[in-house]
Parts: sequence; C-alpha cells; structure tokens
Amino acid sequence: MNNTFEILQNLIKKAVVFPKNNQEIVEYIAQQFNSESFSVQYVQNPVHSHSYGVIIRTIVPNKPYLLYAGHIDVVPDDCNGDHAGRWCYTKNPVISGKSLQWDESAKNMIEKDDKIYGRGSCDMLGSVASLISSLKQVDVNKLPHNIAIILADDEESQMMSSKKMLDILYPQIIDNGIIGCIVGEPTEMNVLIGQRGSCRGNIVIQGATSHVSRPDLGLDAFQEANKVYNYLSSQCKKEQHNHPADARFIPDDLYCRILDIKTDSAFKRTIGAVSLKFMINHLPTQNIEKILENTDKYVRILDNKLKQLNRQYRASFEIQKKYPSFICEQSNSFVSGLGRFLKQSNFSGAGFSSDAPVFAQKGIPTVLLGPGSILQAHEPNEFIHKTQLEKAEEFWNKLLNQESRPVKSNILFDLYKKQNLR
Repeated sequence: MNNTFEILQNLIKKAVVFPKNNQEIVEYIAQQFNSESFSVQYVQNPVHSHSYGVIIRTIVPNKPYLLYAGHIDVVPDDCNGDHAGRWCYTKNPVISGKSLQWDESAKNMIEKDDKIYGRGSCDMLGSVASLISSLKQVDVNKLPHNIAIILADDEESQMMSSKKMLDILYPQIIDNGIIGCIVGEPTEMNVLIGQRGSCRGNIVIQGATSHVSRPDLGLDAFQEANKVYNYLSSQCKKEQHNHPADARFIPDDLYCRILDIKTDSAFKRTIGAVSLKFMINHLPTQNIEKILENTDKYVRILDNKLKQLNRQYRASFEIQKKYPSFICEQSNSFVSGLGRFLKQSNFSGAGFSSDAPVFAQKGIPTVLLGPGSILQAHEPNEFIHKTQLEKAEEFWNKLLNQESRPVKSNILFDLYKKQNLR
C-alpha cells in the first residue's frame, strides 16, 4: 500500500481545476508507464488547448482490451461563483454569506484516523492511484488481457475529453475486441450497472412590473413561469406513468425540481421578470427528449401569445446541461463476471453523473466501480478511507494477475470468449 499512498500524494499535489494547465500531473502519470510495454498518448482538450487527457494502453497482440476510465481534474478551491457553487456543497452558504475555503488538506495529503484527506482523494484520484500502483507490479506480457486507460481532464466540468479520447482509442483496439469498461468513480467497491440521467435548464419570462393595486397594467412574469413549470411537471408525470419506478436506482423514479429562482421583485410591485432554473433526473427507460420537446413547443406558443400582448414580452426555454443515463443489465457477461469475482449478487445504479454513458453509448459493457463513497465527493475536507484503497488495490492485483490457464482462469476473459463464440 505504501506505493499507492505515494502515488496518491503526488496526484493530489499536482491535480488542478479544469481548465488550468495540467501539464504537471499528466507528465507524472506518463512517467509511471515509461516502458516499452505501454503506449502513452496525450490528447488535447477539445476546447482548452493547454489542458490534456491521457490514454495509456498495453500492446500485447491478439488479446482483447479491458477499459478503465477515470478523471484527474478536481473541484474548485472555494465555493464562490456559479461553477464552484455547483460542486462545493456547503452548510447554509446563503445565510452565512461567506466563501467556504478548503483547508490545508486540499493540496497536501494528510493521513489521520485511517483516512486520507486531500482534494480529489475520493473523487477520484484514489481510484487512479490504486490502478497505477497495481499495474507497476505486473508483468504486462502475462496479463490475460490488454488494458487501456482513459484519464479525462474535464469530467468535473465539461465532460468532453472522454468522448474525444474514446474516438481516438476505439479504432486502435476494436480489432482485438473489448471486454468491457470500468469507470472508477467512488462506489465503495460495489459494481453499479447504470446511471440516472439528469437535465438542467432555465425558464425565462420577461413581462412588465406594475403596482400591486393595478396588476392589469403589467404582466406577472412569475405566474407565466409557474404555468410553464406546471406543464413541465405534468409531462414528467406522464412519463412516470408510462415507464414506472426502478428499484435499482435511488431515487427510483423520475422527478423534476426547481433549483433557483431569480426575479426583479420590488416593494408593492408585481414581478416583471423571472428566471427559473430546474433539474430533471430520469431513469434509463424514460424518454427525457420527449418531455423537453413537448415543453419547448408549449413555451414557443406561450411566447407568441405574450408578444401579441406586447412586443417586449417573451418566454424562453433553455436546456443548459444534459447528462445521459444508461443501464448494463445483470445478464451481461461483463457484469456477471465482475459479480462472481467480487462475490456480489445484487446490483444497483448510480444517482450521480459521470462519463460512463460515453462508453455505454459506444456499445461497450460499462459499469462504475471504485474506492470511496460518493458522499465524500466535492466536500470540504474530502477524504477516502484507507480500507477502501486497500480493497481497490486488492481487486486490481487479483484481476490483473489472473492467468488464462485451466488451473487459474480469468473470469472476465473466459466469459468474454464464451460470449463471442456463440
């Protein structure tokens, strides 16, 4: 474990918030694979040219690939601003009116009470460190399968890096075959076979304020925004009825929530403008696109009606972020193989977002599996339990050291061969 701790300590020190220049952490990771056994490729971020993701893969001929996907960026230093506010969960930040700063553990690893503190320790540098540590101890030529690693630089923000890297990697490995993909998000080393999707957007109404004694002289924007939100909620309820709950997810059904409301309210005057931010979380079986399309049509009709009253009135419906959902059924050989390997029989899905759908949408069997709890992610004083790192390293050591021979077979590789010989 000492090697894992040392690697994690270096990753925490060198990790940066996207889109800052991440040359230091990328070069450090590349140094860990400085041998002819590995191919290392830097991939420039699609939007920010000074930030890079990394592709690392073994190149043993005629062996299929196991994919590992992770990210090496971390959350912002404080909770000021829109971006930081999305990732740093604080206690009563509006009431206190203060920025919650990370303490000294943020950029320096601290060991205390069987925990390792440091920004990114749980999400997800601990996962990356345990895999690197295990791979450094393996004779690559004896691996039962190849391994390819994609490390994104923007998962905590734009989530575009993984897609670009997979587009580059896929043609290089598809002829060998792909067993599946492990996305190393914090799952307490339990296999999660799916991910809820989420959608964030904004309803904006521009009306006109008026004195409360003569509301007829203006247009109450909040009332119009409420109509739109009620329509959006009704569309969600219809989809719930058509595609009901799935107990494998928590929460187990679709829901729509208001995240923020901004108005131009003033004393004894009606609201003339409103911006209403919402979020919809949905299951893989639920059609979020249909909900958004119907609501967009509703808002367009409302916009025309408002403009007929006054050319300055308007209504708009904007989708700001969408995170896809996915499910990899338990019957898939990749899932069942991991289940047997980890002695896990019951499988659930993740309620948080990750890059996993990028791989699932490519037709690659994909699961989430990594050390640490999602409850510690993005928290001040973020930490990971040492026992979780030990479990992760034990998992990789056993998986990567299994040899494909009758006495000691590789579960994932054997099931992959059976599936492809049918």
